[in-house]
Amino acid sequence: MQTIASLATWFERSLGRTLQRHGLSAARTTVAYLAGMLERFSRPGPLVEGSAGRALHRPLAEHWVTARLAPGPCERERELRRRGDLALFVCGVFPGYVSGRATGHDYYLAMGRGAYAALAEQRGDVSAHTWRELARGFPDFADVLHAAVWGENAPTEPLAIYDRWLAGGGRLTRARLAAAGLCPVPAPPGNVRH
Repeated sequence: MQTIASLATWFERSLGRTLQRHGLSAARTTVAYLAGMLERFSRPGPLVEGSAGRALHRPLAEHWVTARLAPGPCERERELRRRGDLALFVCGVFPGYVSGRATGHDYYLAMGRGAYAALAEQRGDVSAHTWRELARGFPDFADVLHAAVWGENAPTEPLAIYDRWLAGGGRLTRARLAAAGLCPVPAPPGNVRH
């Protein structure tokens, strides 16, 4: 029997194994941040905070507006982190929720990347590296979260995987399509997908 000190430690190990298995790399600080994020979202409050029964979570655009109107840098940073973390968590752990929504994967990807890029720009310290890495690798990190939480063989509809890939999905998304015998091709101009 294996004993693990905390849920964050379990997530950190799982994320590390997933990254290694797929030949991806991430700074130790980024992996630790992602593990802490997963641990925070394992509690009931953070995901539904502010949703008041409307949806799974408060719209990401509301976080954007709140960050823009924040009275100071601390409040702005908190809202940017919430937006980035929420987008990454939902996109990675609940891709089925994102798929088929009017806002879709591309919206979540843009909102998450934008939040982390803004944090990197705002911060001049060592944490700026983590924010830049999350912004640049957002699709891959969403895929890594999915695999680390649900396992490698989590069932997903092929069209949902393809939608993720079209929105800017990472290497794991492409590999899942290939494993299903599908060779993804970019969408034709004009936003026609199928």
